Amino acid sequence: MKRLNVFFAVLAAAALLVACNPGWNDDTKASTRDNCKMAASIGYDSTDANAICDCYVNKLVEKFPEANQAPADAEAAMTDCQSGYMTSMEKQMKADEAAEMMRADSIRNAMPDTMMNP
Repeated sequence: MKRLNVFFAVLAAAALLVACNPGWNDDTKASTRDNCKMAASIGYDSTDANAICDCYVNKLVEKFPEANQAPADAEAAMTDCQSGYMTSMEKQMKADEAAEMMRADSIRNAMPDTMMNP
């Protein structure tokens, strides 16, 4: 959770920097995307971080063509872009749960029926 707080703080700072510019150009888009990816890589795998950050920049450019978004607007865009993605920790927990279930199933399947149903 601490990582995600850092993630939002970095993105808010990036949003403020972009907000000082008169509008979006290739450099501000690239800078915003790079800052986002650097922060997103803390909590997400690289594929998801790339997808989230591409979504984030596209949403900001589309909704705020003059790069005049407030930090709350940037946070809302990020929250929207993160939906549907699991953090690396969530993915690991899910994988661990699946592995544990498979292990339990294999143990159950290896037991003779008489042990399962006396």
